[in-house]
Amino acid sequence: HLFYQYNPYAAVWGNISWAHSISYDLVDWIHLEPAINPSEPFDINGCWSGSTTFLHGGNPAILYTGADLKYRQFQNLVVPKNVSDPLLKEWVKSPLNPLLTPIDGIDPNNFRDPTTAWRGPDEVWRVIIGSMINGQGMALLYRSKDFVRWTRSKNPLHSSTKNWHVGVS
Repeated sequence: HLFYQYNPYAAVWGNISWAHSISYDLVDWIHLEPAINPSEPFDINGCWSGSTTFLHGGNPAILYTGADLKYRQFQNLVVPKNVSDPLLKEWVKSPLNPLLTPIDGIDPNNFRDPTTAWRGPDEVWRVIIGSMINGQGMALLYRSKDFVRWTRSKNPLHSSTKNWHVGVS
C-alpha cells in the first residue's frame, strides 16, 4: 500500500486528498480511489501529511493532518472500513475527530505531520507532532493508552532556539 498527497482534480496544489495505490512487486502499481478526501469541518481544506501505524492485532490506522476553513490544523484518525479487504479500499473517519487540537499556545497554522506512532514497553502509544509555540519550532510528544485520547507531554521532545516569525532574525 502506498498513500500520498494528491489533488484528484488538477496537477496543482489544492484539494489535497490521500491517494492510494497497491503493488504486489513494487514495480507495477494499481491506483485505487483516494483513501481520504476532505469532507468534514476539521479537514475541509485538505487531508495533509500523516502516517500509518499498525495497532494491536495488526490493523492499520492513519493519523493525518486536516485543515479547516481558516487553515487551522488538526490531527485526525481513519481506519479501514473492512480490515479483511486486502485492498483496504474504504477508510472511515473517527467520529471523535479531531483527536489532537492546537491548544495552550500552539500555533493553529503550524500543528502538523504526525509521525508513525509507537508503543513503549509501558504499552502506551506515542506520536510526535510538528508544531510552533511563540514562534519556536517544536516536536511535541503525545501519549495515549487507546490511540484515541491523547495527552501532550509537559516538555517538547525537541525545540529550536531560533524564532521563526516572519521578518524576525
